[in-house]
Amino acid sequence: MLPFLLLLAQQYVSGGEILEARLEAKADEGADVAVRLTYRIEARGAERVAFSALEIDGVAIEEISAFASETPLRVAIEPRSGPMREGSIAVPKDTSAIEIRYIVRGGAEPTEDGLRVRLPCVVLDLKIQDTRTGLFSSMVQLPDGLSVVDGFPSHPLAGADGVYRWELPLVPTFVAFRASSGTVLLTPPRVVTTAVVVLFVAVGFVGVRRARASGA
Repeated sequence: MLPFLLLLAQQYVSGGEILEARLEAKADEGADVAVRLTYRIEARGAERVAFSALEIDGVAIEEISAFASETPLRVAIEPRSGPMREGSIAVPKDTSAIEIRYIVRGGAEPTEDGLRVRLPCVVLDLKIQDTRTGLFSSMVQLPDGLSVVDGFPSHPLAGADGVYRWELPLVPTFVAFRASSGTVLLTPPRVVTTAVVVLFVAVGFVGVRRARASGA
């Protein structure tokens, strides 16, 4: 399922481009998570910009609104059809940034030792001309005492005041992670790392035994 989550909504719109995207959210004790996703764009000649968001794994996106310099923009939302939520945003001439605000219903799910968080990204249907590290970044604040133990599509960097940051060269469809009050010894990245280490140790051990056998 994870490779599917990383699919990008990149239906090209003539004259439009995503230059930068920044997601901000705060996960607390409630199940719903408020998200702000700010895009820096070039949308030459476009009167409307389409968007899409993936609703799977029990989450739903509601109360979608958009702003340019705090001025509300007209948002049209298509009826739900399958897992994809789609719509469009009216873009005034010379708009260089759009802030999209929405609520992710069921975005934070309590677990035995913390939270499981799944935040769909509302992705603009504009092309990305130049993929680079940091084109997309996200900052998610967690309750006190919790820390991220594994994340998708990448592991985050811990910041101050319980804020975790992700950086990617593309806009993902999802930011998802598990947060725990303890230390999980075997997360998927650690399992892979451990397997590689064990493999190298095993290969080295076999090599030493063969070297000793040939010298005897």
